[in-house]
Amino acid sequence: MISSALFVLAGVIELIAKQTIMGFVFIALGLSLFAIRRNIVSKELDFSLVEKDPEFQALLLEGKNIKAVKRCRIILNCGLKEAFDYVESLK
Repeated sequence: MISSALFVLAGVIELIAKQTIMGFVFIALGLSLFAIRRNIVSKELDFSLVEKDPEFQALLLEGKNIKAVKRCRIILNCGLKEAFDYVESLK
């Protein structure tokens, strides 16, 4: 995270110094590093926390899949797609 911020900062400094091509290269590199790091962190979900939740289990048994997806998102703080795919895999 720090390295991506430093690349963006270096890009801004290069833009101020009228080195436009290098400035844009540094900014693009910094933003790319940030996006890559964000994707790596977001894929580490621990679904065992959801499996242990009694409210989630009750929702599944009652067939309330939409509420189960919402509960999964609350527990894991994840996106809609990840929660939906997980609930669908339990059917």
